[in-house]
Amino acid sequence: MSSKQFSTGETASSSDQTALAMKREKDKIWAREKRRREAAHIRELKTKISELSSQETALQSDNERLEAELASIEAMNDHLRASDSQDSSAKERSTDQV
Repeated sequence: MSSKQFSTGETASSSDQTALAMKREKDKIWAREKRRREAAHIRELKTKISELSSQETALQSDNERLEAELASIEAMNDHLRASDSQDSSAKERSTDQV
């Protein structure tokens, strides 16, 4: 049976060395897969950020358009109220004269 001398004076059998080598290989595979999953997750997050940024830009544009439309409608409403008020005053004066 082959053995290896460690710095502490212990010896490891060939089966221990094989088990350790297998564990190291599994750890490498696990670490590689973890890095791959993390990289994929980062790509997904970057894509999501890009999509959300585009949506935000579109929503800001819609909001600005709607605010301008609201201002226009409010101005039209004020104008119509002023006209209606003038018409009512004119009618009251004409009925007072009759």
